[in-house]
Amino acid sequence: MNIRIPKNRWEALVRLADMSADAVKILFAELAKVPPQKFGPDLPDQIAESLKGSGIENVSVIADTLFSLIPLLISSGKPVNEVVEELLNAIRNQAPSGKNLEEDKIEQLRANLQKLLRVPSIYMGAKATSVLTDNQSNFLSARILTDVRPVFELESTDVAAAVILHNLKISFASQGDSEREFFVSMDAVDVQSLISTLQRAQQKADKLQKIFNETNLLLINPERI
Repeated sequence: MNIRIPKNRWEALVRLADMSADAVKILFAELAKVPPQKFGPDLPDQIAESLKGSGIENVSVIADTLFSLIPLLISSGKPVNEVVEELLNAIRNQAPSGKNLEEDKIEQLRANLQKLLRVPSIYMGAKATSVLTDNQSNFLSARILTDVRPVFELESTDVAAAVILHNLKISFASQGDSEREFFVSMDAVDVQSLISTLQRAQQKADKLQKIFNETNLLLINPERI
């Protein structure tokens, strides 16, 4: 596995290597409280807020870097210890000039990563997000712009009637692409058809939720703002 370490991650990796066993224990305990559905881009700041006064510095940066390693762990399909060793080798080989980690720091980083990458709820949240978004395209947002268009009388500029037209804009992201969008025009019948389709989707989800509740199987619905 070819691991490339971005320059903006070095400082956080150094701080991870500097964390004491007690600090790692505190961070692990805080991460373990997080439900899988809470995993998302705002989580590092939320963890930092929760650990104010703990004496651990740069929690948000450390957590963000830690979370950035989990997709690597997921995609590799390898055990944590193997991924950590490959990451440590990359750190040895790619360290910027003057920022090489001494072996005692490498050992401390190994122990810290072995611990923190094994937080079950964080792994499950990241894994669920990975499975949920592993599609050709993913929905981002929608907006409807409504227009009234006049219908003119024959051979006249007098308005005889009007029609209502809805323009639906869908924003989406495709793998390897930035945000894209497309537009589709709809009349009242189309809008009702779309509403009915979405309602059926919600009904299906509610029934599946009930089945999961009855079997005590966790259903992860990532929260988004």
